[in-house]
Amino acid sequence: MTFSDLLHERAIAVQLDASELGGVLETLVERLTAEIGLTGKVGKALAADLAAGERGEIVRIGESILFVLGRVEGAAGTVAAIGTSSRPVEVRTKNMEGVEQARAVLLLLTPRRLDSLREDLVPALARTLRDERQASRLLAARSAEDVRALNDLMTTEFREVLLVEDALTPLRYRIYPDTPLDEIVDLMVRRELHAVPVVGENLEVLGIISEGDILGQLLPGRRKQAEGTGGGGPTDGSPPTARDIMTRTVMCVSEDQSLLEAGNLMMNREVEQLPVVREGELIGFVTRHAILRRIFGE
Repeated sequence: MTFSDLLHERAIAVQLDASELGGVLETLVERLTAEIGLTGKVGKALAADLAAGERGEIVRIGESILFVLGRVEGAAGTVAAIGTSSRPVEVRTKNMEGVEQARAVLLLLTPRRLDSLREDLVPALARTLRDERQASRLLAARSAEDVRALNDLMTTEFREVLLVEDALTPLRYRIYPDTPLDEIVDLMVRRELHAVPVVGENLEVLGIISEGDILGQLLPGRRKQAEGTGGGGPTDGSPPTARDIMTRTVMCVSEDQSLLEAGNLMMNREVEQLPVVREGELIGFVTRHAILRRIFGE
């Protein structure tokens, strides 16, 4: 993928008459409204927050160029915009001591975590724009066509850093430690589930029950073997519940981990899926099939 693929035809504004970064960003966000699905009022708020450093990140390249990174949930994909000003614009954020200035702004908005921009796209673009000739031509551009003619910038290649969240299957079903075995079987058969998580009151992961765990309870030979080793159900003869049969040691991943890393974990652990947690709360699963489809099928 190249930078040009992210840059919408209307998302280039040159020689703006702006005095502050917020004015440049407001123009760029407005031009991207259709792509990121924001209303005018929400777009203005986003631009103001980005300019103040209260949302996203601001990265300086050289003396005159800024990258502004922001996350917009619900957007179809990563989009970019470029704005230049006919005069230096003031940059003020809470983390800055005093006022800085800039002449060009590259706005990068994504529905994903900013790691996906920070780790690959920003460094690739920065290498191009640290070339004084490229930077000078960008600042001197008088039209969108002039910007598009910056071939080194437009053809900057980057690979998309795929994260677990890109292949996440949201949590649809869960059970609790006291859920009876017959209810678990009914749920898994009706919904064609290969595994179901066992969660606590705060949705923290306590364990997982797989098809293998269920068969170990239902097949007579397996059940006797489990009982002989002290496992497989309560000793008082009452029906087993989720806490009696669940696998308690569960490897989890976070949504901002690398998708390839999650795939390697599955292969090493010989499992078909992994629970995905956010701040200790279960939010879904990532499966081998979803990883394969996301990397090679799209």
